[in-house]
Amino acid sequence: MFPINQTDKIICKGFVYDCELGFHPHESRIHQKIKVDLTAFVSRIPTDHGDKINEIRLDYYKANKLLAEHLKSRQFNLVETVADEIATLILDQFRVEAILVSVTKFPMDMPNIESIAFECFRSRDDLKK
Repeated sequence: MFPINQTDKIICKGFVYDCELGFHPHESRIHQKIKVDLTAFVSRIPTDHGDKINEIRLDYYKANKLLAEHLKSRQFNLVETVADEIATLILDQFRVEAILVSVTKFPMDMPNIESIAFECFRSRDDLKK
């Protein structure tokens, strides 16, 4: 486990994507809007390294493109699966120690609810299992 007192956070809020999500028949083949929030736990940039691009731990521009491509490439049954796959992608592709991912869905068939969300926390150690 990474030492939490030696990490910083990169917080990205409100990535919005369209994806096929849901297992009910009326959700089949319909793209729905989801919102993704990320908190990446990253090692501290050493003070003497300054403002150097090669110190980037999470390039959120590249992460956005990666997630957009992944989410449009397949159909998901569960919001839980979406969050887990996003966490795995970020851990696999970027220099982050751990990631907190929240995926919010806005159910089309439930006018009395604004949204539902699932949140997961994954670390590098989880990739080894």
